[in-house]
Amino acid sequence: MLTALSLGASTGTIARQMAISAATTRSHVQSLLRKLGAHSRLEAVAIAVDAGLLAHTPARTGSALIWRLPPPAPASATAS
Repeated sequence: MLTALSLGASTGTIARQMAISAATTRSHVQSLLRKLGAHSRLEAVAIAVDAGLLAHTPARTGSALIWRLPPPAPASATAS
């Protein structure tokens, strides 16, 4: 969802891509804003990029969004 927001996707576009209703999409977006402490979609994307939750270069191919996740964090050397 953050990737779609970073591409400027509308609520309707996100809903179609994720096969959920527009109301559910709005609910998820509001939840993301609240959890990130953001007041807008743009601010949420900026916070997510700064926190390493979102790759800084999302891509769009034709009308399809390419969903990218940041690489996993390296395992701690002290973890067992």
